[in-house]
Amino acid sequence: MLTLMPTFASGADHPETDPVIELATMFKENKVPFSMLFTNQMPDLRRLLYQAGLETFSWTNVYDDIQDIHMKSGVPFTIEDLVLPKDTIPYFLGSDVFYFQGSKKVMQAHFHKEGFVYWVEHRLPSGEVVKEQYDDRGFVTTKTVTQADGQWKTFWLNDNGYVVLTQTSQKIMVADSQRSRFAAASYQSMQEIVYEFLMKQSMQLQQSPPIVTDLGTDTLELRSEQPFLKQIIFLVNQKHELTAKDLIQINDGDAFVFPTSADERLFVRQAEAKGNKEKADQVAKYVIPQYATTLNLGLSNETALDSIYWRLGNIRDNEARRLLIQLIKVLQHEDDQALIVEGSEGQVKTMSDHLQAFIKSTFDVDLTSEQYQEVAQFVADQRSGKPIAGLDKRGKKLRELPNWQALSAAEFVASRIHLQVAKRHVQETLMHQARVYVDTATIPDLRMMIEAISNGVPLVVRQSSTLIREHQNGIVVADLAAIPEACRFFLKTLSNWNQSLVVNAELIEKFSADNLIKKWQEVIAFGES
Repeated sequence: MLTLMPTFASGADHPETDPVIELATMFKENKVPFSMLFTNQMPDLRRLLYQAGLETFSWTNVYDDIQDIHMKSGVPFTIEDLVLPKDTIPYFLGSDVFYFQGSKKVMQAHFHKEGFVYWVEHRLPSGEVVKEQYDDRGFVTTKTVTQADGQWKTFWLNDNGYVVLTQTSQKIMVADSQRSRFAAASYQSMQEIVYEFLMKQSMQLQQSPPIVTDLGTDTLELRSEQPFLKQIIFLVNQKHELTAKDLIQINDGDAFVFPTSADERLFVRQAEAKGNKEKADQVAKYVIPQYATTLNLGLSNETALDSIYWRLGNIRDNEARRLLIQLIKVLQHEDDQALIVEGSEGQVKTMSDHLQAFIKSTFDVDLTSEQYQEVAQFVADQRSGKPIAGLDKRGKKLRELPNWQALSAAEFVASRIHLQVAKRHVQETLMHQARVYVDTATIPDLRMMIEAISNGVPLVVRQSSTLIREHQNGIVVADLAAIPEACRFFLKTLSNWNQSLVVNAELIEKFSADNLIKKWQEVIAFGES
C-alpha cells in the first residue's frame, strides 16, 4: 500500500490544492487504498484533513510518535473551556479575544478559522510570557515561556500534559522519563529527531512501503537522511528546478512522476544543461496527471452565446490589457460570443479598470454611471422575455436620451464580458458552459485543462502538452496576439469544433481514473521489484 506524504503546512487555507492531496482525492474516489504520513507539527491536522475530505483515512504524524501522543481524535477547546485570570474584561477583535485587568493586558486567546482555541498567551506579573499551542484534539501540545530578556524555552508535551522535550535556542533535551524512546539525551534540532523516528519506523518494517511526496528542498533533505526508505516517488512539475546537489540526494530506486510530457521534457533539458544528464537518466520517469478525466460534456451547444473562458494565470498586465482589447473588438463584430475572464482579486480589479477605460474611450460611456446602469437593467429585462410592468414606457424614455446609441452600443459589448475571481466550485460550472478555454499562464493549469477535456472544450494555451493535439483539440500559441484567431478556428468552423470533441473523447478514455491507476500500479510494481 502506498504511503502519501503531503507537504502543506499547518494553517493552510487550501490543503486540497496540495499535489499529494489531489492524488489522494483521486485514489479515494476510485477506492485505491493508501495511508498518509506527516512530518511537521500540525496542531490543526484533523481539521485540514476534514477540509480536504480525507478525515476518514489512516494517517500518522511523526510528531505524535515523538511526543508520545496516542489520542487520534478529540474535541477541541472552545472559549468556554478557558480558565481566565480573576477580574478580567474581554475585548473581541477579529479572531482574537484580549483580556484586561484594568489597563493591563494579561491574556490573549487566538481562534482557528474553524472557531476553536488555537493558542493562548499569558502575561505573568514576573514579566514572562507563556504561549500555549492547542491541538485540535483538545490538549496543549507545546508551551513556550519567554522571559523579559528575550530568552525562551519550549516544552513539548504529550496528550496527558507531561513534558517530553525541552527546547532552548541551543539544544533540545529529552526528559528523563522519556530517555528509553530516544537514541540520545539531547539534539541540535527537531529535524534530527524527526529523521531518527522516521528511520526507526523504516527499520521496523520488513519491507518499507513506497512514499509519494512533492519534490522540494525539505523532501530531498529527508530522502538523503533516510537510506532505509526503499523508494520515494516524487511528484515533479516545471516549478521545480534541481541542482546537481539535489540530484545526488535521489536514490537509484526512486522515481519521478510528471503531470505532463512538457514537465518531463523541461526537466530533462535542465538536467542536461547542468551536466546532470547521467544521474537524471538513472531515475525512473513516468507521466501521470494527478487529475482524472470524466465524461461530463458541456452545454455550449444549448446556450445562446459561445463563451470564451479565459484564465489569466501569470500573464503580465500590459499583455492582458492588449489581449482584452483584441477580444473586445471581436465581440463588437460577433453578437453570438461572450467572454469570461478569470483571475485573482487583483487581476479582476485591474481588468475591470481596463474594460471601463476601453468603453469610455470608444463610446464615451461611464460604466459606473447611473444612466448606464438604467440602460443595462432595461436591456436585461427586455432580453429576459418576462412580462414586466412599465417596460415599454422605460424603453421609450431611455431611447430619447441624446446618447442612447452610445449607451446601448456600450451595453452590447460590456454585458457579454464577465469578470470572475477564481473559485473552484464556480470554475466547474463555467467550464460546463464554455465553447473554448484559453489559459494565458506560461504553465497552463493542469486541473483546468483536464476539466476542459472532460467537458469536450477545445483549449488554447501557450505550452505544448500531452493533453494537446495541435489543431485538433487545441492550439498552442507562441504569440498572445494569435489567441483571437485560435479561438475563431473553433468558434466559426463547426467541423473544427466537432473534431476537437472527437479527440477530447479519446483523451477522456486515455486519462480516465482506471487508466491512471493502472499507471500508478506500474510505478508501485517498479518500486517493489
